[in-house]
Amino acid sequence: AAGALAGVGLFFVQREEGAGGALACVVDEIIRGGSAEAEGSIQVGDVLLEVDGVAVEGRDLTEIRQMIIGEPGSTVSLAFLAPGGGRDAVTLPRALPSKPCLLPA
Repeated sequence: AAGALAGVGLFFVQREEGAGGALACVVDEIIRGGSAEAEGSIQVGDVLLEVDGVAVEGRDLTEIRQMIIGEPGSTVSLAFLAPGGGRDAVTLPRALPSKPCLLPA
């Protein structure tokens, strides 16, 4: 039986970018405790360009999510375009979400 699939702790939204109106996959939220937060360079507003070297332009969010998730402990390489124009590539370990815990204020 296949185990649970793990991600990197990112939520994305799609929005139209540029004159052609191509759909861009944009970081909307970075999950606390996820590997993306731990890595530290990914920011809300970054545009996802590639997953493991495969361009995501024109793909829907469901398909992109399937490209990112995988076996816990395996890694995935993501390439981003920052709002300022810089390009950044990171390799993140996939991990299951940690159990929610209550923290004192």
